[in-house]
Parts: sequence; structure tokens; C-alpha cells
Amino acid sequence: MRLLWVFPSFEIGGSQRRFATLANGLAADGMGGEFQHNIVSLSGEQGAMALLAPGVQASLIDVSAAKSRGLSLRNIKAFAKVLDDVRSDILLTANWGSIEWHLANRGKRACPHIHFEDGFGADESINARRFTRDITRRIVFSLTKNTRPTAFVAPSRELASVFTTAWGASPDNVHFIQNGIDMDAFPMDNRASRASVTIGSVGALRAEKRIDRLIRVFAMLENKNARLLIVGDGPERDNLERLARELGVSQRVSFAGLQTDVASYYGQMDVFALTSDTEQMPISLIEAMATGLPVVATRVGDVPVMLGSQSESVIVPPSDEAGFANSLSRLVGDVGKRESLGRNNAHTARARFSHAAMLDTYRNLFEELAARGRG
Repeated sequence: MRLLWVFPSFEIGGSQRRFATLANGLAADGMGGEFQHNIVSLSGEQGAMALLAPGVQASLIDVSAAKSRGLSLRNIKAFAKVLDDVRSDILLTANWGSIEWHLANRGKRACPHIHFEDGFGADESINARRFTRDITRRIVFSLTKNTRPTAFVAPSRELASVFTTAWGASPDNVHFIQNGIDMDAFPMDNRASRASVTIGSVGALRAEKRIDRLIRVFAMLENKNARLLIVGDGPERDNLERLARELGVSQRVSFAGLQTDVASYYGQMDVFALTSDTEQMPISLIEAMATGLPVVATRVGDVPVMLGSQSESVIVPPSDEAGFANSLSRLVGDVGKRESLGRNNAHTARARFSHAAMLDTYRNLFEELAARGRG
């Protein structure tokens, strides 16, 4: 089966990591030869190729795209040519940045289409979306819904609802599919007592992740032996390093940079912190839970549902930095609470977020859409 994946950027992020989990899992199941992955990175970034296992059949397609704030006829024509040349069984697009491919995939060239939405950037959120983007999605989804078999995939209940209420997608075509990870790659870590507690975060250093909030909260802690480990890279890194210096905590804050293998870094952490303004079902949170880390997180997306009622005391509104600092401080000072929450998180991750169930769901969806396309 030939799959054409279109990403606004193929740098390492949540949607790219999910793709790698899918592609690697299919190959590990002995189906690597049955799935051929062609990948378009509209920004030219290719860093996520490093996440793919040797058995995955994957290749990058160079596509020239003009920068545009909305819909570009030039882009649509260029993308239509790619679709004509590649002749895929399924087109898979991700997020707002790939919206023009919906219009390119029309007429005789039209193939079954899966569109993913994973969340929003710094300029949008569930409750503060751009009106023009909502209208554009509604129009485009309406124009193309009868031209080919189509499915929309959301990793959170909130986004699944937005598909139908704001963007006009038919409920029959919207699939809520939880993210999953390979639990064997993220074993539960038996954390020994350490001289200092390390608070950690993993993710792209973009504005909406609000690592600046995490650094400010870290500076509020009375425990001056605690350390902060930030794994990831991105456009905010210089600003974040400057903030750590201004707050006088730079000697206790480590920036590990971009890492393709993050499992060992979770083992260095005692508490995982998620300070984002907007999330849906963050893969880094599932990974942290799987390794037995307690979590302090902002109340965004499906995060409260993921962590469950036992973590209610460590979930705070994004605007409440003092509350976040208090919750974090209590965990830093209570090893028994950290161990209890960590065990619960590891159990929850293994019970609900295994990649095996995710693989089966996606494999069935691929086969169903491809069969409808051939019919």
C-alpha cells in the first residue's frame, strides 16, 4: 500500500513521532514491505527521518511550495502534479499547513484521504481559534467530502468535537484515536533516592509550550538543590536561556537540545512538568507516565483525562503559576507521593496507551479506505 504523508514540517514533533511509531510498528509486525511511505515536508525540514527504523520503506519527495497565509492556486497546482505522479493509495495530511492538499486531491486523481489535526500553535487554541481558518476548513471540508473516501483523525475528544461543530465534518467520518507508544522502549524506571530532585520537560521549544512559565515556576521553588532538565530545541531556546540567567537559575537549568532517543532522559528526571498553553494528547506525557514519573501539568486538552482523578491535585490552570509552583514544590519535597503517583501513571499508560491498539486501529482504517477507493 502506497501512503503519501504531507507534513507542514518534518522536524521532530508530536505528529511526526506518531507517524514514526506507526511506520516502525508496521515494519516490526512484518508488514514493512506492504507499506511504502512517501513523505512531503513543506518546510524542507527532514529531522524526523532519524526516528524511522531500518526496516521502514520511506522516501522524501521534494515539493516546491510558496509561502501563503491561506490558499494559493500555484501551490494547489503543484500539489496536484505530485498526486498525479505518485499515484498513492491514500493521502495523509497533517494540520492547517496542509489544507491546500485537500483541494489538489480532486477529480480523476482523487484518492482516499485521511486528515489529522493534532492541536494548535501559539496563535490559536481550542477556545481561541482563528475565525478565518475555521471558515476555510469548513468550506474546504464541505467541497471535498463527496469527491473521495475521507476520514478525519483527532487524538483528543476536544479536537474530535471541533471537527464536527466548528469545521462541519460528518460525525461518521471523524475518528478519535488515542496516541500510543512502544512501552518496551520506555520501561518503568526504579528511581533511587538522589541528593537532588530533577524536574524535567520534553518537547519542542516553541512559544505555546510555555517553557518560560516552567523556568519562572522553577525559580520560585524554595528547594535550591532542585535541578531543571529541558529536552528539546526550537525557536524559543535563546530567549529561554536568557530568562534562566536573568532569574539567577542558569547554573541549575540544563538544556539537552534535540534528542532522537529521549528514553534515557526520562530516567534522569524525578518529576515531569508540562506547562503548555495548548495541548491535546501529548506523546511526551505518555512517555513520562510509562517510565513511572509523577506529573504536574496545566489543565489543557485531554491531559486531565489522561492522568486521572488521582492526579487532580497536580493539574492547574495555565494562568496559575503560583498554583503550579505550589504543586511542584509539594512533589519535590515528598518522595512517597512521587512514587505513588509514578506507579499509578505507569499502570495507566500501559493499560490505555499501548501502541499495539493504536497500530490495529490505523491498519484497519488504512485498509478500509483503500478498499473503498478501489471500489
